[in-house]
Amino acid sequence: MIRYIIAELKKFKRSIVSLENAASESEIIETEIHIGQLLPNEYKEFVRNHNGLEFMCEYILRVGDNVQPSAYSLNDVYDFEHFETYNPMPPYIIPFSPDGYGNHYCFDMKNNGVVIFWQHDLNYKEHQPEIVYESMVAMIREVFINWSEMNYDGTSKQ
Repeated sequence: MIRYIIAELKKFKRSIVSLENAASESEIIETEIHIGQLLPNEYKEFVRNHNGLEFMCEYILRVGDNVQPSAYSLNDVYDFEHFETYNPMPPYIIPFSPDGYGNHYCFDMKNNGVVIFWQHDLNYKEHQPEIVYESMVAMIREVFINWSEMNYDGTSKQ
């Protein structure tokens, strides 16, 4: 599934999509050690091909200890969202794609890595975050590709 979504992303002009170079196994392991748990296989397969994705203003976080700027680092975002915010995420929630408004698409590792949407200002003591996608591929297809206002060639869909 990952190779198909990557192939679909590569159809867009480079001014729309930026796919980073592959992550090394050591960078993946660094992140798993840093966050204290294994990353979902789907995400690891993605970063083995491209350690990060930027699709216009949307992006997938990168693995490794030395990602710059830190806003693109899964390690740094994980630390902030778990230890520095007023509404910390539980440890089994792994943010991998911010929405630009303080919220994140996250893997719920307590629920087989399904994708949830974490709203930074909701009190999750009263209810659980909503499962929005069964996989990261489904999330990328809908949020990045289908919701985009751009065609592959960079022209507007409208």
